Amino acid sequence: MKDEIDEILRGSDEARKKLFRKLFSVPVPDQPWENLRTSLVHDILSPKIEDNLITYTIYKNRKEKKVTENIDELFEKLLNFHNELKKIVDDDNHAL
Repeated sequence: MKDEIDEILRGSDEARKKLFRKLFSVPVPDQPWENLRTSLVHDILSPKIEDNLITYTIYKNRKEKKVTENIDELFEKLLNFHNELKKIVDDDNHAL
């Protein structure tokens, strides 16, 4: 079972989301940094940081789009994700 879970965790985002739902019976909380993570994975030199803003490129449906986000806001969203995830785990009726 450990190997199966490891394989899912290394797989697609969709597979990880399905596993999360199966384990906790709720959808995974929003992960607003996914586009930034994907951009960094594909071209780590492309994103630019100036002052408190990060600009990076999203590639979707064979089109590129430049996105600029406030780093403090991204960090706040990450903290919100953490809090939502913690609540899901704390409220879970299963023993992992």
